[in-house]
Amino acid sequence: ELASISKLDTYGPAADETVFPNIVSSRYWSSTTYASNEDYAWYVGFSNGYDGNYSKSNGRYVRAVRGGQ
Repeated sequence: ELASISKLDTYGPAADETVFPNIVSSRYWSSTTYASNEDYAWYVGFSNGYDGNYSKSNGRYVRAVRGGQ
C-alpha cells in the first residue's frame, strides 16, 4: 500500500503534493519485515519513489496507509 502512493515520474518528493502537501522527501517505513532477515524491514523512499530494505534499528518516517476496499 505504501508504494502505491509514490510517483516514479517526480522527484523530491516522489508523491502527489496536492494529496500529500507536507510530505517529507525521505524514506518511510513499511510494516513488512524483510523475509531474508527479520531485523530488516521494507521502506519506500519518497525522494525518488524507490523501495528497499534497511535495518529496523535505524529511524525512518511512517505514514498510515490502508489496502483497497
